[in-house]
Formats: sequence, structure tokens, C-alpha cells
Amino acid sequence: MHLLNFFTYGIAAIFTSYLPLYLMLTGLDKLEIGIFMSAGPLVSIAAYPFWNFFRVRQLGTRNVLLLQLTGILLCIHLMLWIAGYPYLTWITLLLFFFLSPLLYTSNTLSMEYAGDSPSELKIDILKSRYWASAGWAVLPLTASLGFGYAFHDGVLHPLPVTIVTTLIIAAAIGIGLSFPSIRKQAPAAPIMAREIIGVLMNQYFFLFLLLGMLITIPLSVNQLFMPLFISDLGGKMMDVALAVCASFILEAAVLHWLSKLNIRKMSRLLLFLTAVSLLSAIRWNLMAGATLPSHVIYISLLNSATLGGFFFVGTRLTSLFLPKPYRSAGQTLLVLCWSGLSAMAAGPLGGWLFQNLGSVIMYKTMVSMTLCGTIGLGLLWIYIHRNGYKPDRYYS
Repeated sequence: MHLLNFFTYGIAAIFTSYLPLYLMLTGLDKLEIGIFMSAGPLVSIAAYPFWNFFRVRQLGTRNVLLLQLTGILLCIHLMLWIAGYPYLTWITLLLFFFLSPLLYTSNTLSMEYAGDSPSELKIDILKSRYWASAGWAVLPLTASLGFGYAFHDGVLHPLPVTIVTTLIIAAAIGIGLSFPSIRKQAPAAPIMAREIIGVLMNQYFFLFLLLGMLITIPLSVNQLFMPLFISDLGGKMMDVALAVCASFILEAAVLHWLSKLNIRKMSRLLLFLTAVSLLSAIRWNLMAGATLPSHVIYISLLNSATLGGFFFVGTRLTSLFLPKPYRSAGQTLLVLCWSGLSAMAAGPLGGWLFQNLGSVIMYKTMVSMTLCGTIGLGLLWIYIHRNGYKPDRYYS
């Protein structure tokens, strides 16, 4: 099971890292690339309920995962061998339809095969996360050995990309086929509008979501445009792969350390989150001054703390901001705002800044945005530290 997580997260990392470079070779500018990449979260709005319906009521999680992997493989072949801008647009949207829910499906499958007792479940979830981090770090690096031949002279050669991606996805499909089908489970209770409204009416949590987006939008901008930034600095495919590897190679260690800290007090978690946000601002300032691909690779080592640490602590805080009946809705809104909406905003915003004002201004803008979020989180920490947390009256 853990090996399957390794491959599914690695496949997602390959497309996140190299798809912008492919789009650049097709002749798109950085703004157009940003708009293309921001289509992923939009497509996921339809993809998640579609695949979830078939997962719960028809096919089961394993078979849905296999269909998604097969669809990704088909889209790659179509994208590489069929020329033309209109075809590229529709094939990219179809790719996102299969790709965007892939990690959710993989995580759900991991939960289905996890141990029954709480202790076994916790250990299995942590192990799956560690293997996922390893896949995100290692597989793009492995794929770059073949991709380097496809992009080395500024002209796309489809065959090496086809061979490498086919082998990796076929390996994931083969591992998935080795698992027996599990009896379909009853669907989880849907999140009601009353719960969503109840979460949004919590002024502390609503402010927390907005301030968090000031941190996560720059994180998404960097994830989308870092490969293009390295290319502008004269970097090769291996430099992009090393930067991606550096971004996630320490994530398992960071998550293990954070889980061992076991901080439960809200004010301490907010202080920790503020410190992580400040580290993000420092990171973007360093990126603005980078002049060599090697600089970007070393700076990317901070990603395990700034991205992994921010989402880990943010998830913990959500459970403290909201009472148990509202936590599921709160976690859903957290993912929607910090991953979906942030990625949708990051594409056009980062693309416009990069295309019209350059990479330095883009990263300096990310510094300013992150500092605003950091100051806001710091003020929220001061207020809660002095006055305590007082849930809104309708929770009582």
C-alpha cells in the first residue's frame, strides 16, 4: 500500500513539475501557462463528486484509482502526439479531470487498508505520508534522467517522455492490481449547508482562513513557476528535478518531528504558525535574489518547513477552532481555500507578474503578501494569548 502511495504522489509531482516546461515549449507565455495550470482546481470541482460517486456506489476505490491512472496515461499520449492549440486545451482539461482527484483517491485507499485499531491506524497513516513525501521527492528526479533527452535542445522529443511516463504509470497500475477488492463501504454523511454556514460564521476561523491564503497563494505561485524560473536562470531539467527533490526530501523528517512535539495549546500553535509564515517570507526574499539554479535548489530545502509545517499546524488548529460537529466542514473549507482557491489565484497572478514585471518583482510581491499574512497571524496570536479563545454563541 505504501509503495502505491509512493508512485501516485510521484506521478502527481512529475506533472506539477514538468507540465509548465512542456507548455512553455508549445509556445505559451507565462501568463497563459498560469491560466492553464489554474484550470486544475476548477476542473476538480466537477471531478471530485464524479469520481466519488463511482467510488462509493459503483466501482470501489481501487478500481477508480486504476481508471484514473489509465486516463492519465492516455492523456499523456494524446498530449505528446497530437499537435494544435485547441487539442492541447481540451487534452489538458481532460488530464486534470483524471489527475486532480488522484491523491485523494490514493489516500482513501490507504485508509481502507489501514489497521482497525486507533494505534495501528495512526501508524499506517504516518507511514503512508512518509512514503508519499519520498515519492514526491524521488520520482521526478528519476524521471528527469529520461526527460533530459526530450528537452535538451529546446525542442520537444516525445518518445523519451512517453517511455518514462508509461513505465512509471504502468508500475503504479501493476501495484494497484495486486490489491484485492474491498467490500464497498457505506457513503459518508454529506456535509450540510448548515455546517458550512456555522463554520464561516466563526469570526476567528474565518479570519484564520483569509490570513492563511495570504501565505498559501505565494506557496502555490512558487510551485507553479519555480521550474520556469530555473529555466530562465539557465537551468536544465536536472536542476528542476533537484529543486523538487530538495523541496520534499526532508518533509517526512519535519512531519515526524512535528507529530512528536504534540503541541495542543492554541496560542502556541498560532505562534508556531506565525514563525513558519515568517520563514516563508524569508524564503521568497532569497528567491528574489537567486541568480543561479543552484541557489534555487538550496533555498528549496526550506519547503519542507514552510509548506509541510504550515499545513500540518493549520490542520491541528482547525480542530481547536471548531467543535467536533463542525470539524469535517472546517477541514473541507481549509483544503478548499488553502489548496483550491489559492492555486486558482496563483496561476493568473503569478503568470501576470512573471510575464510583465519579471521574476524578481513576482517574488518580492510574494514577500509582501506573506508578511501581511504573518503580521495578521501574529496579531491573532496576541489577541488569543491575552484573551483566550471564545467560540461564537451558537456553538454553545
